[in-house]
Amino acid sequence: MCRCGYARTGLFFGVMTKWSEGIAARVAGEVKRLREEQQPRLSVAKLADRTTELGHPMSRAVISDLELGRKRTLDVAELLVLARALNVSPAALLYPELPDRPVEVWPDVSVRSILAVQWLSGESPPARLLEEGEQPVPTAEYEASQAGRERITIARQYEKNRGMAEQLAAESLDGFDEDQKRIARDAALRFRRETRKSLHRMRELGMWVDDE
Repeated sequence: MCRCGYARTGLFFGVMTKWSEGIAARVAGEVKRLREEQQPRLSVAKLADRTTELGHPMSRAVISDLELGRKRTLDVAELLVLARALNVSPAALLYPELPDRPVEVWPDVSVRSILAVQWLSGESPPARLLEEGEQPVPTAEYEASQAGRERITIARQYEKNRGMAEQLAAESLDGFDEDQKRIARDAALRFRRETRKSLHRMRELGMWVDDE
């Protein structure tokens, strides 16, 4: 059952549910823990100053209200700037109790925290989380999730292969014998070939690629 309300954030009204309140509370607890464990201890005022320096100010009062549970909503921009200010990933704030603590990843769907992180990063499709949460997975949704996962996977492969090709191209082969030079050239050629394959597939999928 959805216990819904409305919360005003800035100039906008948003739906507030028990699930969304849980997200804010979980992030708040981790923000406070990370802030207090820093050496020297990071005050709320200094954390607020960091968000200002990053270009998305969160006042001391707002951060205090979040930690004390008076602020029961959290938008994406706030999550991102707090993560950067604390020098952690957004996933570390959203799902801090890795790997096995159950977390309500969507309303009424609880999975292990590690699966939630993998879904957030694109490593696991939603279908896998639904299966662990003992929820039915519609065929169309499963196919869509697989397509989304391919885009993440191919982008990672492209970035890895392009980086390796550029690294090998920049390395000096001085001091290498002929066999070592041949192995290095073959490796560079293989990474360039894989980069071109990934680039071709990304274009087929209509992905945004800057290949200049």
